[in-house]
Amino acid sequence: MEPTHQPLSQRTRTGIVLGVLLSLGMAAWFQLIRDEAPKMPPGYVLPDFPPPVRDADNGLVYLYDEVEKEVWPEVERGPGGHSAILHWREPWDDARMQPLVDAAPAMRAIVEKALGYPGWRNEVGPGTRPLYDPTFLAQNLFLSKFRQLLEADDVAAAMDWLEPAIRLSRRQEQTPISVPSVLIGAGTTRVAFATLMRVVARSGADEAILVRGITMLDFPTARREDLLLSLALDYRRDAALWFDPTQNPNFKLGGLLGLIQKKDVPEWLAGSRFKPQAYNNLLLRNLALLERLSKNKGRHGLQELRAARAGLEAESKLSVWSLDPNRAGRILAATNHSNFQLAESLVSSDAYRQCCRVAIASKRWSLAHEGLRLASLTDLVPGYLPALPMDPYDGQPLKWDTASGTVYVIGPDGVDNLPDFKPGEVSAFGEKGVGVRLP
Repeated sequence: MEPTHQPLSQRTRTGIVLGVLLSLGMAAWFQLIRDEAPKMPPGYVLPDFPPPVRDADNGLVYLYDEVEKEVWPEVERGPGGHSAILHWREPWDDARMQPLVDAAPAMRAIVEKALGYPGWRNEVGPGTRPLYDPTFLAQNLFLSKFRQLLEADDVAAAMDWLEPAIRLSRRQEQTPISVPSVLIGAGTTRVAFATLMRVVARSGADEAILVRGITMLDFPTARREDLLLSLALDYRRDAALWFDPTQNPNFKLGGLLGLIQKKDVPEWLAGSRFKPQAYNNLLLRNLALLERLSKNKGRHGLQELRAARAGLEAESKLSVWSLDPNRAGRILAATNHSNFQLAESLVSSDAYRQCCRVAIASKRWSLAHEGLRLASLTDLVPGYLPALPMDPYDGQPLKWDTASGTVYVIGPDGVDNLPDFKPGEVSAFGEKGVGVRLP
């Protein structure tokens, strides 16, 4: 006789359904609140903060304090402001620029003393105060004085004012207390180098001026290692501050994620889905990856940097609505893909410096050969250069276009063509290439 099965009662069926739903709900809840375990990338050691330099030995502190003592009202808040001469302006406006010219000697005395402090002379230790404003102000005053002397055709005296501007920017470039410090230093150095190349391009630039220009290009340059240290130190600062509401009560995670993803992200969603440890883990992984890739300075290393950046850029565009409980943190951490571009930009900066060196050497060769234009860069070795600098983008010597008198690198786009020069400029620096053109 077949056994008979009693149908489940309504109460039993309801209990089973509720039990399943409760289990699924609890599983989903634990999934949503789960954060990753702390994980340090294998072989990576997060650097400690360098010991601060004593104020008594610190040129950074001295420069900042001395500039603070001098109000400089006619410079900072005068007609046009002191930022007006960061770029090459035509025509020169004597009335507008004279206050800057007049203020340059006093600023130079301060800068020379600051550069002589042990903390700067030994190229060690971070500054304890921001350097951006006094650095910009000093360079602007020096360049305004330089410009006036150059307009008067006193090239030798003008070079006396360009030299401290370059020294100051190069020194800031090598103060890896933060990423902005390195980048601002690198940017102002390029401005100063572009100014130097305008002098070199002048028809009256003689052998003495050219040799002096070469020495200005020999100052130590920022390295990718400086950027890596700056990124790591910024991480150490920010990991404890960015997402601690007691430290930063005005921080809006939802607004930031919405800005990154270019759509509205509710604050409750971003706040509930953001897992700090997942964020920290990915940042540390990216720092370790960037350090590893930056040690490979050949063409293959640049390709790997770009590939890593592209992967992070794609990850930063993923949706925060995913069931992955750590997605918000990973999205936010992936937005630092720009750091990989920064590492590459330092390569371009050094390539630009090398182009400037070769351009000056070619001008010296031309002066020694009755104004003829160089046919090949190999003619510069060994009389004017010990060896030809390499193009970091293809591992070959720098490129030379005889017809236009242009030395260049192929640049980030990987295409071997002449870079784009703005009208009247002798330097080019951008995604389409880096180069210098002499008449």
